[in-house]
Amino acid sequence: MNVTLLGTGAGIPQADRAQASILLHDDDLLLIDCGAGALFRLGELGLSPLEIETVLLTHLHLDHVSDLLPLAKARYLLGKPWLNV
Repeated sequence: MNVTLLGTGAGIPQADRAQASILLHDDDLLLIDCGAGALFRLGELGLSPLEIETVLLTHLHLDHVSDLLPLAKARYLLGKPWLNV
């Protein structure tokens, strides 16, 4: 299993750091938390929102969930309207 830290920033957005988000990847992809900048970082890795089917949220603070709705909307617009959360 591989672990990629997509974001390790704090609650206050910073230009050079995305907020909390970790990608676990092996045969499947698991996104742990989905803070601001997570979608951008996934794009930098060449990953489509369609490749993320499951998101595990550790808690509901905004710096851990703020890209969740944009991820869900992107999947909807690309033809996959469901997401496991």
